[in-house]
Amino acid sequence: FEGQTFRSKIAYTIVSGNLAWENGQLQDIIPGKRLLFNR
Repeated sequence: FEGQTFRSKIAYTIVSGNLAWENGQLQDIIPGKRLLFNR
């Protein structure tokens, strides 16, 4: 989509069932989690 201009915006983003982004503001109630890998 390089060079494209969109007339819409993201109102909400839900991460793992939790509201992470609402109307231009990042919600601070979602705790981060460390990723662990079995190698």
